[in-house]
Amino acid sequence: MRKGQKICKIINEIAYYLIEEYSNHFNIEVIDNEVGFLVKFTLGLCEGESLENLKNIIDPSRDPAIEEYGSFLVGESDDSYDFELLGSMVDFYNVYSDDKYTYIEVGINE
Repeated sequence: MRKGQKICKIINEIAYYLIEEYSNHFNIEVIDNEVGFLVKFTLGLCEGESLENLKNIIDPSRDPAIEEYGSFLVGESDDSYDFELLGSMVDFYNVYSDDKYTYIEVGINE
């Protein structure tokens, strides 16, 4: 799968979740660096249970053997979010907050 396709799938799944579960007011930044790329979402401050839910939506356990198959399936289901498959495509996932915002970072090393 090409880098652009991976970035789009990550953005699509997380943005869909945020719109459905939280808010449609957030920013997305894609950062390309020497290691790979980072997709960073910035949204209004989440606290308590909302923040814990965001921290647990993706378990990064990248498996290149199933990445291609998983990328084919991501977005195919209307019934739920595809974070289990998305987790197989990413190397790290981090959620943190400051005084004003909550940040979601998802990265893939190339």
